[in-house]
Amino acid sequence: MIFDPQFSSDTDAIASALDRGRRLAAAGQDDLAKSCYLEVLQRDPTHFAALNELGALAFSSDHLSAAHTAYHQAVRYHPDNPVGRVNLGNLLYKQGNLAEARAQFEAVLARDSCHVQAHQGLARTLLDLGDAAAAEPHFQQGFSGHAIVAQRYRGTMPPVPVLLLVSARGGNIPTQGILDDRIFGINAVYAEFYDPAQPLPRHAVVFNAIGDADICEAALTGARTLLRRTIAPVINSPQQVGLTGRFANAARLADVPGVVAPAIRSFKRSALQGQSGFTFPLLLRAPGFHTGQHFSAGRVSA
Repeated sequence: MIFDPQFSSDTDAIASALDRGRRLAAAGQDDLAKSCYLEVLQRDPTHFAALNELGALAFSSDHLSAAHTAYHQAVRYHPDNPVGRVNLGNLLYKQGNLAEARAQFEAVLARDSCHVQAHQGLARTLLDLGDAAAAEPHFQQGFSGHAIVAQRYRGTMPPVPVLLLVSARGGNIPTQGILDDRIFGINAVYAEFYDPAQPLPRHAVVFNAIGDADICEAALTGARTLLRRTIAPVINSPQQVGLTGRFANAARLADVPGVVAPAIRSFKRSALQGQSGFTFPLLLRAPGFHTGQHFSAGRVSA
């Protein structure tokens, strides 16, 4: 056997840099960790772990273009690794590139029909594409039995344990700027899939991030059931959130002096054509969607 000292040197250097990067990332020192991963990639541009973990650092700090580059290279060089494809799919989903996200999740499931994270990503993607019927079996396979997810903690001191209630189907308020992963140790619970027989993780406080009463009825119901099993203080009560749907808010605000609240009516999409009695300005919006999703606006000049 021929011994190549240069190969041994590169292998040791890569292992050392990767280990340093992981320790620094775990301690929340992202810039230093990034330098270590880049050191690995200078020696081996195809190194999967360095590409994937560099992408994760960029994704967590909302540097989505950098994350896309890293994840895309990981999939390019390692097309059979499901981790890279799922991470790229989740990034594409966040960027609103639903067709390409769907392709990544489906590629994983073509090889492994039981891959939990791929089912989760595909479920959300199909729902946003407007195909709730196709999404539902993926929600069941992705979240049933997998309702509790421990999020990464990157602090150096013992964390404050938080139980974070979320909906698998969206409608959650962003918490990245509220719950710092260097302070809080977070266990997220997809409330609509939580099994009451399953013990809750240790927690000092419950933070409810389920925020949209119009599309999160099942999650809010699950959250209220879950809260019967804890005596910890609750931030953002699911009971109160459930009272904040568009219809309820409009009716409540209409009684406030000086407030002009819109008149809201609900129609099936199929029943809209041929409806009379509308006046402009008029907004047509699918319940629970915001920021221009499934939205039309009309205006008539005087």
